[in-house]
Amino acid sequence: MWTIYHNSNCSKSNAAFDLLKDKGVEFQIINYIENPPSVDDLKTLCAQLNNDIEAMVRKKEEGFLAISEQWDGWTLDQKLEFLSQNSQLMERPILVNPNNKAKIGRPDHTVLFELFED
Repeated sequence: MWTIYHNSNCSKSNAAFDLLKDKGVEFQIINYIENPPSVDDLKTLCAQLNNDIEAMVRKKEEGFLAISEQWDGWTLDQKLEFLSQNSQLMERPILVNPNNKAKIGRPDHTVLFELFED
């Protein structure tokens, strides 16, 4: 089954949501704002994104800018803990296909079509 880490207030996330519906695939929705992922969930997601924690974070947001000078000195676990506690700073949308490969649909959600080829 597919998974979408979704924020319904985001046009790119809504476009990815519509893409899944248009493809007729079954998927679960994780509203990561209302239900922040645990550190373990984020570890799994990070691994599915080829261990690219940097791609998972919205670095231009005020909440990130407040800690940006510390970020590079943090361990992966510290970064995941921060992101778990500040899920609004997660990049969106993130899709995970049934083969457990993930992709971030930014800046262009059409890159998500690559997930359908796996």
